[in-house]
Amino acid sequence: MKIDDVVKILTFLCAGSSILVVFLIFGYTLLEGLPFLAKYGLSFLTGLYWKPYADPPQFGLLPTIIGTLSVSG
Repeated sequence: MKIDDVVKILTFLCAGSSILVVFLIFGYTLLEGLPFLAKYGLSFLTGLYWKPYADPPQFGLLPTIIGTLSVSG
């Protein structure tokens, strides 16, 4: 086995493990976020206020998203 073959195998293993880790992180985040999504739905993306201690709580990310896009874009 040549050194080129070893390098190709190692590169493939590193790339594959990186992709696997990204999918595992995505899956874990999705599974942990499902209770929140079931309770509040996707409307938190378009909400205007972030008041987690209000009754009922309000979770709005729209100002945060717009602020991030205006600063980084």
